[in-house]
Amino acid sequence: MRRSGSSGWTRHSFVDHSRFYAEVLRATIPLAVPQVKGIRRILDDAGIAPGSRILDIACGIGRHIVPLAMAGYETIGCDLSPGFIRDARRWARKENLTLGQVKFYVADYRTMAGTLRRAGERSFDAAICIAASMGYYGRRGDLAVLRGVRRLVRPGGLFILETVDRDAALHRFSESGVSRYPGNLEIHERRAFDWKNSTVRSEWTFYRRGSGGHLRQLFKTKMAVRLYSRPELRDLFREAGWKCERFCGSLATLEPASLESLHVVAVASRPHEHHH
Repeated sequence: MRRSGSSGWTRHSFVDHSRFYAEVLRATIPLAVPQVKGIRRILDDAGIAPGSRILDIACGIGRHIVPLAMAGYETIGCDLSPGFIRDARRWARKENLTLGQVKFYVADYRTMAGTLRRAGERSFDAAICIAASMGYYGRRGDLAVLRGVRRLVRPGGLFILETVDRDAALHRFSESGVSRYPGNLEIHERRAFDWKNSTVRSEWTFYRRGSGGHLRQLFKTKMAVRLYSRPELRDLFREAGWKCERFCGSLATLEPASLESLHVVAVASRPHEHHH
């Protein structure tokens, strides 16, 4: 069975084996419902009303962007995985959404800005990136993505990023874990923290548990995800030309981030240009 190296693991996990990872995403659709409400509250507070254009980066199977389209926003979803995008389009069709309400593009978020410009997609009022989908290509990669998204979002527009807080993650760090999902799917994980690069390096093994309790291995992959503290996130956004407005500890409740908050939601705005 082929195993992925540290480079190319995103394609190995999300493209080559997307059907298994999609099961994980489908199982978390109920968790996305209060998150979408939180996103809408953030947008409302900024005066970004239904009818505005929203970009979802690494949209997966559409857990956030499809409900936003149903709520009246004009939405675009991008993801590296053709399999995820197929699932998202199927869901959008099931909800009778039109191309004027939601569109999807297969695009790596490192090259997404060019893909959207070539497709004639005009500027967005807000961009979202939910569920720790950044950090896959190190700090330099994240900086390039934030700069690319800045060119797509209008001045005064927002970027809502939900990710894992490094310090809280380290506080409760475990070297192994098992996650179970519907359909008898299990993910067995082994982790190590690379202090030099502030990166969690993991090996995930996907199994299907049979009726007799026997585990059948589906595939194995290695992952490497760069984590950030809140000050580091603020610096990253500033370097990319954004202004961090606030941090929340939960996208569902929008409570202020605390030392205990495993997840952090960064709300950043694109400053208006000042011409002298």
